[in-house]
Amino acid sequence: MKLRTSKEEADALAGGLSLQGQVVARYMLCSGRVRLPVNTLILKISDELDPVIDFLPPSLCPACSATVQRKPHKEDQAINSILVRSSSADLSNVPMRIALDVAQNVFYGNDHEHMIVDEEMLQLGYGHMALRLTVPSTASVYSALRLGLPGCSIDYLPSTPARLTVTVYPASVHLPHANSPSLNPSEVAQWLSSVGNCHVASYTSGCSAHAVVAELASVGCWHRALALNGELWQRTVMIVSATENFESHACTLSSRPSTRRIMLYWLRALSGLGVVAKRLVLAFLGDPPVMVPSDIGSLEDAMRVSRNVIIVGGHYTLPQGLKIRSPVNLIGDGQVFLHLGSPVQIRSEFGAELRNLTFLGEQTGESDNRSAVIAVQCSYLVAIGRGYRCYSDITPVGGRRAFACCSWGRPSITLTNCTIRGGHHGVDLRGGCGVRPRMGKSRRPILAFPATQYLEDGLDLGAWLERNRNQHQEVDMPSIEFSGKRAYVPGWKQHVMTFAQLIDCEISNSVTEAINAWRGARLEMTRCWIHNCGQGLTVSHFETPSDLEQFKEFQLAPHISIRECLFEAIEGNDWSSAISLGRFMTSGFTRSQESELTKGFMPGSKGKSAGQYFLEAELLRNTLRCCNAGVICSRTNLLARSNQVEHVKFGAFQIFNGKTIMEENQIKQCAIALTARSGLSAAISWAAKLELRSNLLQMCEVGLRLSSARAQLEVNLSQDSLIGLGDGIVIQGSTSNVEMEGCRIADCKRMGIHAFKESNVTLRQCQILRNGRGVVIASGSRADISRSSFEGNTGWAVRFEGHPDDDLSLGSTSSIVGNSFGCPEKGNAGRKRVRVDTRSEMVRCLANSSPGEGLVEPEVKLQKTSHCAVLADEMAQLSLQTEML
Repeated sequence: MKLRTSKEEADALAGGLSLQGQVVARYMLCSGRVRLPVNTLILKISDELDPVIDFLPPSLCPACSATVQRKPHKEDQAINSILVRSSSADLSNVPMRIALDVAQNVFYGNDHEHMIVDEEMLQLGYGHMALRLTVPSTASVYSALRLGLPGCSIDYLPSTPARLTVTVYPASVHLPHANSPSLNPSEVAQWLSSVGNCHVASYTSGCSAHAVVAELASVGCWHRALALNGELWQRTVMIVSATENFESHACTLSSRPSTRRIMLYWLRALSGLGVVAKRLVLAFLGDPPVMVPSDIGSLEDAMRVSRNVIIVGGHYTLPQGLKIRSPVNLIGDGQVFLHLGSPVQIRSEFGAELRNLTFLGEQTGESDNRSAVIAVQCSYLVAIGRGYRCYSDITPVGGRRAFACCSWGRPSITLTNCTIRGGHHGVDLRGGCGVRPRMGKSRRPILAFPATQYLEDGLDLGAWLERNRNQHQEVDMPSIEFSGKRAYVPGWKQHVMTFAQLIDCEISNSVTEAINAWRGARLEMTRCWIHNCGQGLTVSHFETPSDLEQFKEFQLAPHISIRECLFEAIEGNDWSSAISLGRFMTSGFTRSQESELTKGFMPGSKGKSAGQYFLEAELLRNTLRCCNAGVICSRTNLLARSNQVEHVKFGAFQIFNGKTIMEENQIKQCAIALTARSGLSAAISWAAKLELRSNLLQMCEVGLRLSSARAQLEVNLSQDSLIGLGDGIVIQGSTSNVEMEGCRIADCKRMGIHAFKESNVTLRQCQILRNGRGVVIASGSRADISRSSFEGNTGWAVRFEGHPDDDLSLGSTSSIVGNSFGCPEKGNAGRKRVRVDTRSEMVRCLANSSPGEGLVEPEVKLQKTSHCAVLADEMAQLSLQTEML
């Protein structure tokens, strides 16, 4: 291992070494985060401004060492020998003399006598060495097994049997579902001879196809063979143990349920080859997948035995559903129909794949069965290391916190070319996060013995890493992150994670959601068809535990990815939408409900940045049509690009808070193309921020409806087209800021842009053509219009409306600079240019022109105030009384 540190720390480390300046004699902390424990072997310290330290930890990888280390049985009472061996990769850097010196310094009894009775150096093949030590008692053996030596591992040495035999088998044979390779006895014997310098008298296959039993010629060869425990052979970790310790375990491995393995399709494909060539091809292909005929018992047996299961076409009835707990590949051969009485529950540690299957759920009402057709609860695990913050009189103090996160790949539950019909939900995806902030185990009061309570739910990290190493072929190494904080009484606990992929799937006839993702489940959909459901896709907000937010595993984006999918006929209820991100506005909302929903998701006083709890989603090249609502987003960071939305009864896009980017979308024949609204809290600097580029909004009742309460609403439009609408853009709210550049608003029946309730509008290089009225700015609102063109508008091209009760003191300032107005067309179209009615604002009109008419001056018509009207009535009454006198 390598570590870059400062010059001062390197000098301090060099002064704390012992044993000729090679082994750390006391605890050292380098770079403020890396702990070098006692007995760490320092190989080299470079002479640089920022030195690099090459070192070895005090033992082999803890997970690997725990996996391959041999431990005495309870009935063995006369064990007094141990084997100290070096890692094959680091052997050249670990002199056995250092291991012997460290052992001599550590093995002292109470009477200060050496606890090493005898020692012997074993010469293995290729220059490898092992050390055999004799200690006086079994207690000394157990002490040695817990000892850490630099780059070494320690095993016990059993008593010499009458027959000198050893059993060699791969470490992965401990896993019932592992596909360990069959061992060739002659190759194993050659490996023992070359690597272990052992003379093999005879060898044979054990009771399992994954084990080989070898008989050695002498006691020394037997010792050297046992010293090869944990060595690599053909990229596989091998375990070498006494024959008696393996026989009972190895024989149980062969007792698997019998299944029918059919090679019919392979033999048909190879029918044209010769016998020798056919045998070579079959040997290369290995064992064929399990073929399941039309009886359900063989399907369940096949899933327990093989990872690849092929189901013959036909109808299968599963009244109890199906439980998938292994990384199985379930593939349909032909038309396979699975009639489900209960859900298909998937909880796999290494993912799973389902392909070419049709799942038929029960057609039940909403008040009956509320289960899903496919319920995904886990696709992979993450190991979280937790510990206590400090000690007080050998008692842990305070709550536990995460100090490390270890992951090994991100397997997914993949559904390819599958059809899902019926059910309360089509697919239910449950992640491993929380639905809301609440008091969990880590925040409850500490009991009298917290360490005992924590160790009850621990994870065997070594066994978990071994399972991952046997499963993940594409990922070579695990990923581990440290928080940099100290932790006492450390332990590991598994954390379930869910990642699902749907490719070329069809989901229909669900009572409520076709797909329901919650608790932080990640989802990717490609070329799927969702139709005739009560709701399309629903993604709920989730709460990541505060001590896990620092790890990258819990910061992945995008959270939801939907590409080239079709959503149609989602019309079960008035609130039914094709895509709902944030589970908001499902049945209408009021101001009180809005405040309640947003509570807990706003950044507090703990320094959390804005948007930390927001969902991440991307919608690319999708089609939404014939739905009551299109896309509903609440507190979501959304990217929508090249989507088509048609024939939506209410809003095509409804945005509440969050950041939204929309590019090259086409929205046609909808009630409202885009609705954006910011929340009631002013605590977020950008409660709602929208960026629109090159979108087409056509033939809708309202193009954009933008409103804000107290939180900020920012909308930027660039090169967008709003054509043939009832109202182009409607803006309201004092915190609404809309900027438009290069946009085109044409053929709107009523108004192109209507701004009121003190909103702010900026137009640059825009085209406002052939609308009922062009731009209408209500009293109290503000507008900056520059370098834009107005043509063919029936009413006023630009009008600043006033109110009789406006305050005479000037407020905001609006400007109309450098615009061009077209010539009048048929009738009054294009004749009305600029009108100013407001008293409370100052409007600057500069350099506005019209072809053939020169500069365009605004028409000012100030309405009478209510005070002037009352005074005029009083004067009229006074005049009438004077005439009568």
